Amino acid sequence: MRSRYHVNRLGRAGPATGLAAAELELAARPGREARLRLALADLPTPPYDYVLIDTPPSLGLFTQSALMASRWVIAPAEASYYSLNALRQLRELVDLITPFNERLEVLGVLLTRVDRRANFSADVETLLRQTLGNLVFTETIPANIRAAEAPAAGQPVTIYAPDSSSAQAYRRLVDEVIYRIEATNEQA
Repeated sequence: MRSRYHVNRLGRAGPATGLAAAELELAARPGREARLRLALADLPTPPYDYVLIDTPPSLGLFTQSALMASRWVIAPAEASYYSLNALRQLRELVDLITPFNERLEVLGVLLTRVDRRANFSADVETLLRQTLGNLVFTETIPANIRAAEAPAAGQPVTIYAPDSSSAQAYRRLVDEVIYRIEATNEQA
């Protein structure tokens, strides 16, 4: 493995209007859902063991394109009741994409912005674990101010506040993700 925690940013996304304009431009192109998969397949030698594709929090064309290019999905779910509906919609989208990308699987559901002081956070976590079982990652990402500040600074929390509880949780999550991927590969 080359670098466990290397962060490579191919450029910062502009404002939402920039993403919306890019999505509109992509929508007009033939084979739009497969363009990312083809671009990644054309790389001569993958420079990384794993590539993470972080999509906008919508189920639009960017997300569809990422799902077409992906082997696994990590589904983030905020510790709120609204996220339960979003998870159902994501599952439906994955089911729609699977005939076109048969390798696509949900690797796990990641509970984010967990506030251990709030009862609803614990209720949502309990409900997800009862409903989805081992599909929910053991590691959860706590809510804290440093994690909320990081996007405004244009940095991942692991760089912006490397000693914060969120950054530490993300590093532990990396180990859990790698473990799950390796276990999946051994079963295949």
